[in-house]
Amino acid sequence: MFITRKGIPEERFTNKVFGELSGGEKAMSIYSPLFAAIAAKYSYAAPDAPRVISLNEAFAGIDSENIAQMFQLVHDFEFDYIMNSQVLWGCYETVDELSIAQILRSVDSPVLAVARYYWDG
Repeated sequence: MFITRKGIPEERFTNKVFGELSGGEKAMSIYSPLFAAIAAKYSYAAPDAPRVISLNEAFAGIDSENIAQMFQLVHDFEFDYIMNSQVLWGCYETVDELSIAQILRSVDSPVLAVARYYWDG
């Protein structure tokens, strides 16, 4: 594998290079081949089969611009997805549409409420 970074020529992606990356860059370098592997596995499925991925604490540590790129990658691989996060809303230009459920609960309350939102790009 190789890595291309702004202002740095393409180089072999070694453990040393991985160790020099920021937390967000490390996360992106893990998500990209993971998504490619999942897409390759789904390529054996029926054309109308769902292509589901589920991410817990999706894109944690990745900045907003790179999250948009990650959503573009999810879109390009035609994944159906479920993601949860304390901070991620998914309202990016690279997201065509999205159904969002926010769980609301007051501290020390046994009652939960769900606020639903729809993003249509």
